[in-house]
Order: sequence, then structure tokens, then C-alpha cells
Amino acid sequence: MDLKDAQLSPKRRGLVSIIAAGLASLLLIIWIMSGNTYQSVDPDQLQAKEVESTVSNLPKVQTHQVAAKTFTPTLILQGTLSPYYQAQVYARTSSQIQERPATLGQWIEQGDVLVRLDPETRRTLVQKAEADVHLHRSELEAGERLFKNRLLSEHEKLRLKATAAASEAALADAKLALAHTQINAPIAGFVNSLPFEIGELVQSGDVIATLTDTRNLKVKAYVAQQDVGRMGVGNPVKVTLLDGHTFVGEITFIANLADTATRSYAIEAKINNPEGLRIAGASATLEISLPEVLAHRIPPSLLSLDPSGQVGILGVNNEQVVVFHPLTLISFDTEYARVIGLPDTLEIITLGAGFTQPGDKVEPHLQESPL
Repeated sequence: MDLKDAQLSPKRRGLVSIIAAGLASLLLIIWIMSGNTYQSVDPDQLQAKEVESTVSNLPKVQTHQVAAKTFTPTLILQGTLSPYYQAQVYARTSSQIQERPATLGQWIEQGDVLVRLDPETRRTLVQKAEADVHLHRSELEAGERLFKNRLLSEHEKLRLKATAAASEAALADAKLALAHTQINAPIAGFVNSLPFEIGELVQSGDVIATLTDTRNLKVKAYVAQQDVGRMGVGNPVKVTLLDGHTFVGEITFIANLADTATRSYAIEAKINNPEGLRIAGASATLEISLPEVLAHRIPPSLLSLDPSGQVGILGVNNEQVVVFHPLTLISFDTEYARVIGLPDTLEIITLGAGFTQPGDKVEPHLQESPL
């Protein structure tokens, strides 16, 4: 039995060798095939995997798409109301007040009589001037007859002619002074002052009445030099008083020269006051409507400053890179700011901007909800 086993052992050893060689060949084939499989991987797929791995490590930000819309900006100013028409009426001749038809606070139409002065002295002067004119005309006519007969020199004739002309001018002045004894209202308005009483003597140049038309009012304010170019004559304006009364009107005047002290420009607006409210001299708030512009509506909390102090907002471009967009504020309140100077449409960062800076590549997540 032992001898038989001894005789078979060489065969067994050969079989084992064959099996070992086969296994080695199989492993070699598997190794070669696995190498070919690795070499057949698409390079683009490998790059995509690398990009995907890189993107997953980028800062994530929340963004919103915003678009410019038509907006009517307003400019808020503080001003003062005053009568649109106001006149001081002066005496143009000297005399005693004979009659005063107007009363304080009365509404007077243009041309109504305010005061009548005593005309007697002026009538006497007119009569004297008329007599002088008649005399000097007669002298001139006689002188012309003598001149034709060569009995009067040309120099004397010219003197008579000048005297006649002077008397006619004196008559015109006397008639004008007589007409000035009746003083009429140059404008329609309320009688705001009547400093002289009946019987008092007034001199030429004295103020005998003050008229104010408060049915129309002007509002005067000052606008900063950076804003004056945005407005023009005819811009609508809303005027609000401290008691809440509101009026509407339009800009009627913009100064061409700035105030030397404040470097601001005076403006005036006209409003109607049909009820005749006593508001002249009061302060008011002006809300001036400026020309329409294309503007973006953005929450003020999203605004930021660049290193130079320029106001702007952070956005994301098509390459997913953070970009700083400078802008100009034209209106703002507690909820929204209206700005100009941005592209018509852009993607802005609404969450996560504090962890990025211009030039950074980010992973934006666009939100569909309204901003």
C-alpha cells in the first residue's frame, strides 16, 4: 500500500503544477482585462467628475432675478407759502384823503377804487395850466404872422414855440396829478393794510394800501445742486401743510444761479387756494414728481459699499462669479430702495453675500419667489 502511494505521488505533483499554472494564467488574463477597462474611461467623464467635486465645495448663495421697471421718482423739499400776487399801492400825488371806499380784509377786484384824495387843488392847477396853454398858443400864432412879414426873428419865433410846448406839457402833468387823486387797485386781492385814515395828508410815495391775492399761492423752496438737473418747469408738485391739508400744482420757476451761501437753487411752485384759506406764510412739504425712469426695486439691506465707498449690490454673472454692480439711489423707504445704473435684468445675491467678495466663484441657488 505504501509502495503504491509512493508510485502515484509524481502524478499528483504534475497535476498540482498544471492547476497552479492554469490559475496563474487566469489571474494574468483578469489583470490585463482590468487594465484595459481603466484605460477605456472617457477623459471628459473624468473632468466632469472633478468639476462636480469642485462645485460641491464652492460657497452656496441664494439669488433672485430682478428686472428694471418704469418708476416715477419724487423729490421731497421743505418750503414756505406766500401770496402769488402781492402789491403795495403808493400815492402818486400829495393831498388829503377825502374818501376811503376800501376796508381791511375786503376782497377788491382789479380797478376798484381804494382811496380818493381831495381833488380841488389839482383841479385849480389844471385850470391854470389850460389858461397858460391858451395864452401861449395865441402868442405863437401872432409870432408866426409877424415872422411871415419879416417883423420877427426866427430865434424869437422858436422861443414862442418852445413856451407853448412847455405849457402843454404842464397841462398834461396837471391832468395826470388830478387823475392820481383817485387810487385804484392794480391787482385783485384782499386789502391787507390801510395805514391812512380819512382827513390825513399823504405825500407822493407814501404806501396807502397793501393787497394780497391768496386765491393763488406760490411755494418757495431750495433744491440741492445734485438734484436741480433732474427737475424742470412744469413738473407736478404736491404740497402738504402741517395740519394735513394738501394742494396740487406745478413748478413755475427754477433759478439759473445758485445761492452763494448754500449753493442750492431757488424754485417756486404755484398752487390754487379757491377756499381762500389763511395759509400764506405757513411752512409746507413739497413732493415733486420727476420724469419717469427705468429703475430696480431692491431691499436696502442688500446694498453694500466697495472699498472706494461706492454704493452697489453683489450679483452673479453667467460664469457663476460674484460681481459688484455700482448704482445710484433715487428713492428709498423702510422696505425698498429704487436704484438706477444697473443692467435691465440681473441676478443678485440675496443670502450669503457676506461670505463672498467680487471675483469669487459660487454655487448660486436661484429663488422663484418674489423679492
